[in-house]
Amino acid sequence: MKKSQEQDGTLHVLHVNDLGKKKKRWRGAFLFSVVIPVFAVTGYLLLVGLPKISLVSQPLERELRRRTVREPLQASKIVVNPQNTQVVYASSHFYGMWKSVDGGAEWRHSMKGLGTSDVYSMAIHPQNPDILFAATTGGGIFRSMDAGETWIEESNGLTDAHVEEIAFDPAEPNTLYAVTLREVFKSSDGGLTWKRAFEENRWVMERTYMKNLLVARPPGASDPIIFIGTPAGGFRRGEKEGDWEPLEKKLQGAKASSFAYDPRDKAIYAGTMAKKGFYRSLDGGKTWELLGTPPALFVHRIVLDPTNAKVIYIGSKGDGVYKSEDGGKSWKSISAGLKDKTIKALAVDPKNPKKLYAGTPSMLAVSSDGGESWNPVTLKLPSYMAVVDALSYVKKAPAGAPPPPPALETRCNECHGWTDPLLDYKPAAYWRVSPTHRDWQETVDRMGPMARPSATPEEKAAILAYLNTYFGPKK
Repeated sequence: MKKSQEQDGTLHVLHVNDLGKKKKRWRGAFLFSVVIPVFAVTGYLLLVGLPKISLVSQPLERELRRRTVREPLQASKIVVNPQNTQVVYASSHFYGMWKSVDGGAEWRHSMKGLGTSDVYSMAIHPQNPDILFAATTGGGIFRSMDAGETWIEESNGLTDAHVEEIAFDPAEPNTLYAVTLREVFKSSDGGLTWKRAFEENRWVMERTYMKNLLVARPPGASDPIIFIGTPAGGFRRGEKEGDWEPLEKKLQGAKASSFAYDPRDKAIYAGTMAKKGFYRSLDGGKTWELLGTPPALFVHRIVLDPTNAKVIYIGSKGDGVYKSEDGGKSWKSISAGLKDKTIKALAVDPKNPKKLYAGTPSMLAVSSDGGESWNPVTLKLPSYMAVVDALSYVKKAPAGAPPPPPALETRCNECHGWTDPLLDYKPAAYWRVSPTHRDWQETVDRMGPMARPSATPEEKAAILAYLNTYFGPKK
């Protein structure tokens, strides 16, 4: 009996031990699979803060993650008020417009009313410097009537909202020209409305970024001559001429990337790429002479001294600033103090030619000795969300507009050029470019093949019908 009891007891003890081991294993599994992760997540949330419920789209979430640090400045152009040279403007690719009222010592944002943070270029009215125009990347054209304090969209008539450069006709201050990705537009009413400058052979190139636009009035020309510099070379065309003329053959094989016009002697200057020379034309671009060869791989900007026609400056890609004091025949580097040697923006004070301004992808700088030395400007760059708050681009679809067709979202989700109309249906979304009212045919034709996967003809038709109906040209 004892044995039996012992056996029973032994069996009982073994059974209890098995249960104990199982309980320990279960407790261990529960500890590692539930308790520890809960404590870890709780600790993390206490450390970084509770998450907020987000309604934003995946592209926006990726965008916001990229904006956790401040973007570089990306200065693109600098303009000095010719009447009050203490007032200076600078455009940039992420921070919109900047303004200084003390000769470049301090700068502040000048973005109220702008519909995009990407301003590629700008122009100041030759007679009324309180009037400025901003050419934006994807947002069209904006005009300011109060020295850059406020801006309003003036894109009526544009069919492409990616505007790379804007310029006044030197003989007609009420006439402006703007170059987009592929063609040139003209306004004859001070920038209120726009139309194609050319109906035949209107495309400069299929698609080329970084265009430099010059509108010149050479001797004997009843109409302006338009010059465009691109990374693929320079082009020339009179307003009544039938086609764009590539200038590479006339420039001894050189590709012109930028132009400048001197109204004093009606000379047109061309800067080129690959150290191929600096050229001048005295007959409206029909013939050219090689002046000298600055050691610059790519000339971004050409600036002329307003008091001395022999003094010329160029801003280059990666090689800093160069100066010529003999009309372009010889050049010297003047980049002391410029940590960034890619000079996309360059300007001279029209009343004090010793004072220069330079803009690079990372900084603004000022020189008071004709470029012999440069002093970087300290800018308080705002955060991404501060830039968002400064913009006024959140536009709503017209009352009663239906949701956009599925093709607009499934084929164009990565391209803000067409998904901006979705703002009305994604209230938590932030976009850097506003939808401009225009004929969307050009955009749909250009972007349709770039969608992933490419939009079908039926999808393109549905997208175009929606955009032109609810975001088409202003009536």
